[in-house]
Amino acid sequence: KRLWPAPVAPGARTWVLENIESGLVERATIALNIPLEALAQVDPVLPDSAIKLDVQASAMKFTPVDGLPPIGEARATISVTGQNVRIRVTGGVIDLGRKRRLTIPEGTFVVTEHFRNPPTGVVQMKIEGNGEAVADLLSRDTLKGETGFALNPDTTRGNIVSNVRIELPLKRDLLRSEIRYAAEADVTNFSAENIVKGQKIENGTGKVTISASQFAVKGEGRIGGAHAVFEYAKPRGKPDAEFRVVTSLDEAARIRFGIELSPWLTGPVMVRATGITNDKETRINIDADLTGATITELVPGWNKAPGRAARAQYRLIERDGNFKLEEINVTGSGVHLRGTAEFDSEGAILGANFPTFHLSEGDRATLTVERNDG
Repeated sequence: KRLWPAPVAPGARTWVLENIESGLVERATIALNIPLEALAQVDPVLPDSAIKLDVQASAMKFTPVDGLPPIGEARATISVTGQNVRIRVTGGVIDLGRKRRLTIPEGTFVVTEHFRNPPTGVVQMKIEGNGEAVADLLSRDTLKGETGFALNPDTTRGNIVSNVRIELPLKRDLLRSEIRYAAEADVTNFSAENIVKGQKIENGTGKVTISASQFAVKGEGRIGGAHAVFEYAKPRGKPDAEFRVVTSLDEAARIRFGIELSPWLTGPVMVRATGITNDKETRINIDADLTGATITELVPGWNKAPGRAARAQYRLIERDGNFKLEEINVTGSGVHLRGTAEFDSEGAILGANFPTFHLSEGDRATLTVERNDG
């Protein structure tokens, strides 16, 4: 590190001095061609050809951003010119302890026009590892909360390949808000506990994006034993997360999610759901295709064999443990139900109002249900 002349790219040099902990210099060359008039100036802007410093090093250990674990065992090629700095890293490892390791096949640190005050450094890395190691990294204080939910390293599995970009001003007393970052990760064979309503996700495949503006996931896998295609996005600084799910729920999957409707509803139900969720409530717009299901007195007088078309659309609101179904609209095979219903945390009905309650062609009935705890 001391081979780097102090007046040359002082911001980038300070970053190297403070962030590179150790390494073995295998070869170093330096050539100077500084104009005489520049020597009399304070902080001169040199031509790019004025300096050429090339260093090859191995067994490097460095920290790209304060608060993150160091990268070790890396090889590096360092190039410094009169206006630019480029460091190329290969073969790095992030050792998280407990035999959890992430590998850095390749990465760069680039400072363009290092004479600026302050100069801007750009770190780009490819990171590979298993779900256990990535969950451990995301649990560190600097990254905690980036995903909007917690992953337990002991029960998270899968394979992750990600590309990370970090842009930051090279100065002392750096604020977190001054760091710009983005990451894209391809995830395969992913599994984790307690992801959706306490349910496990298995065989997950998809893409994860993280930036200063939002966290987003798009993929597919098995949630609560049911195959699902899903999207999730959580903007930074806003309470609401948005999600979309398309899945087919059989009886076993419904029971896992606490929807026990047997023997009144059996067979598969195709569900499309979009909604928002936050710390206080969840709102979901649900479109359920009941064609493949068997319905036996799900509401008094309604029976349907599998294969007969039926559809249920409604908005589900979960708040304080209670569930409210708004804008219920059930149609198919002569049935038309329209109204609202509310249930407590145990699934017991609190009330219902159906201005339209037609179980066959020509019906003109209505239905009102009130709970009387006395």
